[in-house]
Amino acid sequence: MRCNFRTLAAAFVLVALAGCGTPAAVRELSQTQIAAYDTVITAAMTHHEALIAAARLIVDDRKQRIDTRTKGLADDAAEAIRRQPASAKETVLEYSNVVRDAEKDKARLDRDAQEIGRLSNQLVASLKEMKQAQLALNAYLEQEAVGESFVKSVLGQDSVAGFTQHVTDAINRAASLSEQLKSAIGALKG
Repeated sequence: MRCNFRTLAAAFVLVALAGCGTPAAVRELSQTQIAAYDTVITAAMTHHEALIAAARLIVDDRKQRIDTRTKGLADDAAEAIRRQPASAKETVLEYSNVVRDAEKDKARLDRDAQEIGRLSNQLVASLKEMKQAQLALNAYLEQEAVGESFVKSVLGQDSVAGFTQHVTDAINRAASLSEQLKSAIGALKG
């Protein structure tokens, strides 16, 4: 009877431990989330490339308009000097100021386009960090020891709590970058 009790107790413990394991559907969901992150990251990278191309087109168009306006003003200045040679100094000074402002405007457009690219790159990087969290969770779902090892060796974090904070920071950074990106795009549109 004693042997049967031990066998029964051992069987109960095994059943209880098996019940505590991660259900297959949860592991499958984790794998699906990893695939979803891959898709989102690919889409974000495609979006990034399109955004950079569109920003470049807008910048080129705006620069062309500035150059056309500046050339038109140069023609007007030449005509004004021809008509009133006495005011040539003032006309040249005014035109010089317009040219200086036009160059500043073109430089600002280039900075705005670069900022859009920088922010978009950082947004993609934040998404990649969030995917790492799902990879860590997936490793834990498979086996806790593997999860701990993954967090420490692959992700370079001392603990899950530390990594959770890192991911929370990435999420907050992504939200902030999204708002900054909207602002930079708005600045580019003028």
